[in-house]
Amino acid sequence: MLPALERTVLLLYRRHLEHYVIESIVINTETSLEQAGLGQRRPARPPAIAFLDLTGYTTLTEERGDWAVADLAARLVELVATVAHQHGGRPVKLLPVVFQDGDYFGRTVNVAARITDYAQARCWSAMRW
Repeated sequence: MLPALERTVLLLYRRHLEHYVIESIVINTETSLEQAGLGQRRPARPPAIAFLDLTGYTTLTEERGDWAVADLAARLVELVATVAHQHGGRPVKLLPVVFQDGDYFGRTVNVAARITDYAQARCWSAMRW
């Protein structure tokens, strides 16, 4: 058990060292670029990106029909806009594949959500190290 523990501690140490070295390089590079007038200042409120997925979309379409689901999607768009504005943000792009009532819906959103879930799990795992 001790060899496995030693390898784990060494891995943790290397991950933390890598994180701080990279962070230091990025911060020093950005600072140098800003001082030389070549970089952009960081915004006070950095941008955020969110992917939303309507769970059970296909089942709901089969059970209640296209119009009911289109209405649900429209309400979701309104909710996103309202919440974004409450926090000083704004929705920039809604990107699905089926065009309906001025917007798109479909598989692309589902794929994006899956990618986000995968990336988030990997990111969270990396942050814990």
